[in-house]
Amino acid sequence: GVHAVGQVVSFDVECAELEQRSEANLLRSLNALTAEGITIKQMDRKPFGFSARFDAKARRYRYFFSTSVTPPLFMNDFSWHIGPLDVEAMQAGADYLIGEHDFKSFCLAKSAIDKPTCRYIAEISFEKMNVFEDEILAMSIEGNAFLHSMVRTIAGSLVAVGKGRRGPFWMDEVLRATDRRAAG
Repeated sequence: GVHAVGQVVSFDVECAELEQRSEANLLRSLNALTAEGITIKQMDRKPFGFSARFDAKARRYRYFFSTSVTPPLFMNDFSWHIGPLDVEAMQAGADYLIGEHDFKSFCLAKSAIDKPTCRYIAEISFEKMNVFEDEILAMSIEGNAFLHSMVRTIAGSLVAVGKGRRGPFWMDEVLRATDRRAAG
């Protein structure tokens, strides 16, 4: 259920291999090897040993909510149909998460055992959009790294706020609990 645009991967290639073909030829060859639904759009040369995972300075996720009363037609596979949401309340709740915090409450509990759970969130923002007549709310979240299921749990918790089941201040309570059971 996760889709990526702009996903970065890295791999090492020997200089001799690069000398035997152009970058356009290598790009065509790589695309011939990928599974259906995956397209490599561009390549950039990085120093030997570069890791897309460990050398990344930031990551950005977008989570899509269908806010129409009726289910989406075109965004059905790419959004969570949830109906109308109070975006101002969601933003107020999200603001509690900005900065460096222990996000243990927002990750899969067993994945946090004996591992650091502090992360830095630089931004959480919301944008209303219309995609082929489907009312969509896009939540963007940027941080230095994310824990297992962290973005999904943040999204679910903010939906509880957006539906009026919890107040925005609840996000601060969840954050301070450092317990997955406290979150939505």
